[in-house]
Amino acid sequence: MIKCLHRLVLVLLTATVLSLNSAASPAAEVQVNSPEGMEIISRAEQYLSALTTAKFKFNQSSPIKGLGNLQGEDVSGVFYLSRPGRMRFDYDPPSPITMIAEGGKLLYIDRDLDQVSELPVDTNLLGIFVRSQVRFSGDIVVKAIDQTDEGVTISLIQAANPELGEVRLQFVQRPHFEWLGWTIIDAQLRLTKVKLSQGQFGLAINNSIYKFKFKPKTRQK
Repeated sequence: MIKCLHRLVLVLLTATVLSLNSAASPAAEVQVNSPEGMEIISRAEQYLSALTTAKFKFNQSSPIKGLGNLQGEDVSGVFYLSRPGRMRFDYDPPSPITMIAEGGKLLYIDRDLDQVSELPVDTNLLGIFVRSQVRFSGDIVVKAIDQTDEGVTISLIQAANPELGEVRLQFVQRPHFEWLGWTIIDAQLRLTKVKLSQGQFGLAINNSIYKFKFKPKTRQK
């Protein structure tokens, strides 16, 4: 059950993407351990580690029904981040989904089903966002780095569970380094994409938004 839930949340949390125009310029692979690759990794780690609080709009597209979108159509919402330790995804109506990371747990709340699923946030790739220091090493492995004239994509997998999928983080490098979002590739090679926009940083976000208020009849672990 837990492994299935891992796969589900890995896909559900997808948020980015291809706001880089794939037709604009071909991607060139950068060797992970090269000086250029290490510099790109370092810039991404420093950027994410420097985020204290942030709020984004997101747009998610997925071929999979039920991933916050009911019928597999594109959906939108708001993504909150308070580092370390907390993040929240509020899907816009009519989606019944909210996801909250707080206190080391990741909660997937479905109000239509009156149900909550729970797993440790550190066991999910996107849990790296709420760590006190973001490092693409140790339990996280950089699989590949791809670069275009517009930006860079860093592909990550879990060292212990590569079969759970892959997350591809997108950044634009000019005129300044900026997070565009991420793409998830699940074990069936299905892509879920969400683009981040309207980023606001250093906000005074009330930590009460990360408190679990919904009282379901069913709670799964």
